[in-house]
Amino acid sequence: MEKKYKKWNNDPVTQFTIDGKQPPSDTNAEEYLLGCLLTESNAIERIETITPDVFYNEANKAIFRACKRLQSKGDIISSMSVNRELTAEEKEVFTEMPVIYLTAISGSVGSTVDLQNTAFHLKDVSAKREMVLSAMQIITDIDTLDPLDSLTFGKDRFTSIENSFYSDYSFEKYIISRGLDFDKPEAILYRDEDEILHRKDLQIIEGQSGSKKTFLVSAMTAGLIGDDLEKSLHFNTINLDVKVLFIDTEQSTGNVQRVARRVHRMAGVDERADIPNFTVLGLRECTPAERMAVAIKSIGKYQPDVVFIDNVKDLVNDFNNIEESMKAVTILMQLASRNNCAICCVIHQNVGSAKARGHLGSMLYEKASLALTLKVVEQITEVSYSKIRNAPPQEFAFMINPETILPELTVIKEQTTASQKLEGIFSGIIEAGKTISHTGLVDKVEKKCNIKVSMAKKHIKNALEAGFVHKNTVGQYYVLQKEEEQAKMDLGAEVRRDTEDNFPF
Repeated sequence: MEKKYKKWNNDPVTQFTIDGKQPPSDTNAEEYLLGCLLTESNAIERIETITPDVFYNEANKAIFRACKRLQSKGDIISSMSVNRELTAEEKEVFTEMPVIYLTAISGSVGSTVDLQNTAFHLKDVSAKREMVLSAMQIITDIDTLDPLDSLTFGKDRFTSIENSFYSDYSFEKYIISRGLDFDKPEAILYRDEDEILHRKDLQIIEGQSGSKKTFLVSAMTAGLIGDDLEKSLHFNTINLDVKVLFIDTEQSTGNVQRVARRVHRMAGVDERADIPNFTVLGLRECTPAERMAVAIKSIGKYQPDVVFIDNVKDLVNDFNNIEESMKAVTILMQLASRNNCAICCVIHQNVGSAKARGHLGSMLYEKASLALTLKVVEQITEVSYSKIRNAPPQEFAFMINPETILPELTVIKEQTTASQKLEGIFSGIIEAGKTISHTGLVDKVEKKCNIKVSMAKKHIKNALEAGFVHKNTVGQYYVLQKEEEQAKMDLGAEVRRDTEDNFPF
């Protein structure tokens, strides 16, 4: 025997209650979700599994139905278009003029960043609401039905709720068929003939502070919007009318403008002209949440082919927070996939380490299809690829021309042995004929190599053992001079020692 059971909100006007109590609902979340749909053109595509049943408020339910009808017709979703789309019957459920309500909820949305989380939350609330009704229906059925029938109908109701709740987690849509031909990742940026950036993927540029990461981004951008191979360090694209979105989170407005003008010079474009295929955003004064919201909205609206985010760590409050980092990386992956663009993230390495900063850096490295690593050697920036999922590109190096302040290709320094590198570190670091305390030497090595104190101390210990530096009887460090000069040095001179020098290593 088939038995139908009622859902909440049977009455088109009155909200359903039980003994005068409101069932599980969250009208604030409902208004936020609808506000997102009214302010972002493609937001509804991000919540395809949401149905009108998840809404408790009848006016909100009517608005969502109107949004879905507009979507099916390919029309723009906005406060005005939804107001026109509402039927006379749907308008009857509003307690005020629909256009006033629509304007209010659309104006209260500052960011759509939590749209999908809100959608999941409303499905959760809706499931709880249906569970309450089902439990009440079972109690009613006990008086009128056979116990076995009542149990069967109750089981069917809860199974229906479970299937609806888990519909977003169906695994079938994630099965990769071997019989279908999937498109190969489409390259959008090349260096000579090597593929560098691909659509629908994340890439990262990592390096120590001062390694000229932004100069590299400038060259890559120039290769996308210009055609001067020399000035763009041989970066290029085979696509026409490529659109680039550059998001800066660190620098002042003036400095960001200088970066943009530098790109124009490298691309052969008028420095003072705003061009349609290169958009620059300066988000230094925004909060992390605001930066992420602006990134999401600008990518969705502008539809760029390539996005550069410099520096990606500023999209989160704490780059060492695992949950926040994973959420940010997931959002970036979704943006790249849904907008068919490459998103290249610039991030610093930890001081004295080759690893990208924090949990955010580690997660980006795991998910990225490419990691360009920058290292400075005697004013030359060497670019290598620490991670690559496709054919490995050729490594290269560049330096900054002091006259033009533009990057220029140069040769990679020959690899040296560990002993030669150590000799290079301590060459000229101590002034001839003078001594220096352990604390002072640590400070000099730390600054010269841009490394941590512990690594600087290790270099000093190795240099002492290798004979590149020496230590006198009072713990001061020096380098050997010519015989006639060394004879003049009083290595036993009484000098002040800092506390740390008592424990040189």
